Amino acid sequence: MRHPCPTPGCPHTTPTRTTRCDHCTRRTGRAHRITLVCGPPCAGKNTYVTQHAQPGDLVVDLDALYRAINANPTRADHDQPASLTPFALDARDTILHRLLHGDHNLRAAWIIHSAPNPATRAEWKARGAKVVMINASLDTLTHRAHRQRPTAWVDHIHDWHRRYQPGHVDQTVTTG
Repeated sequence: MRHPCPTPGCPHTTPTRTTRCDHCTRRTGRAHRITLVCGPPCAGKNTYVTQHAQPGDLVVDLDALYRAINANPTRADHDQPASLTPFALDARDTILHRLLHGDHNLRAAWIIHSAPNPATRAEWKARGAKVVMINASLDTLTHRAHRQRPTAWVDHIHDWHRRYQPGHVDQTVTTG
């Protein structure tokens, strides 16, 4: 069964309700804008996305997926039980697969990811994403972690800094 192309005014059809037709995809190029927002824990990645995303934009955030599938709403924010990890990762990977394979009609997508490795950031850049590195001083990050996160987050911050390597594709934004 074929469906009308979701592009306003397009007379063509497409195999799914959400995919643009070949004509519109070729004519408009990318049907969406992807921004990879990366950096250490507590840097302000979510705050950046909240300030820049618009209603209807896709936000892919592993922390939010953990919250969505965790049955105990009284748990602290950013609680990531190991038993839920495979489910959260599968959900994230399924969303990213669909995003990258174009079966949608999004205006923009925001991917929140720590991405300390420059190869990961360069891979997203090669896929057409804008790469925004959010960072803050180690003192600021650890202070935020002590105030807002479970105890393990200070270790996550130090681990990120041990693994981090600058990359040539990064647009850096410094917070606090």
